[in-house]
Amino acid sequence: AALKWLAEHKISVPRDVSVLGFDGDSPSKFTQPALTTVAQPHEALSKAAVDLLWAEPYVADAQRHLVPVMVVRDSTAPPRAAG
Repeated sequence: AALKWLAEHKISVPRDVSVLGFDGDSPSKFTQPALTTVAQPHEALSKAAVDLLWAEPYVADAQRHLVPVMVVRDSTAPPRAAG
């Protein structure tokens, strides 16, 4: 929706603004321009959830830190130089 709105208002992606998606869904690569996205490690997330549920002893506030992956496509540009 953001890419459509920007195109309708003649705002160029990524020349005028960079757009970043979340969750790494497959349709992101088919948008115009292809959407840069942060892909969540779904398999590792599922495994961590099961491991936490079956942990002995069970700890209600246990945590795991999983690292997402940025999938860079065409909707982002490097930062502009200051000045």
